[in-house]
Amino acid sequence: SIAAAKPLLLQNWRNHIKYVNSVRWQPYSSQPLFASCSFDESVHVYRPAESAEVAGSYELLQRLQCGGVVEAICWANSGTALAAAVRGEYRLHIFTGGALERRTLNLNENGDERHSFTILALDASPDDRWLAAHA
Repeated sequence: SIAAAKPLLLQNWRNHIKYVNSVRWQPYSSQPLFASCSFDESVHVYRPAESAEVAGSYELLQRLQCGGVVEAICWANSGTALAAAVRGEYRLHIFTGGALERRTLNLNENGDERHSFTILALDASPDDRWLAAHA
């Protein structure tokens, strides 16, 4: 428990080769996925380990290359979509489905390919209707 007097470290990962910017648990799941994003231009998605020696262990499920420093991630659409904000990009990367297939969403109101801001934080509204972005 996070409120315990002396929290217990169960596991750490060394899959990223540069600093991690954000970590997020997948909501609304009895066995949630865990995602992290990094300066190494990738998003890593972890799943509960199939052959866990320790209860609560996770293993790398997929490494998603994003072509730039990934500043922020968040789960949306009741935990079925993972959004990633990439530095220097005018698009939001959205990964969906069991294979975490990528699609992109242009963030510019007029639809051009100009980059003029960097998203530093993302969060989905409780009803999953909106994504909030801090730039």
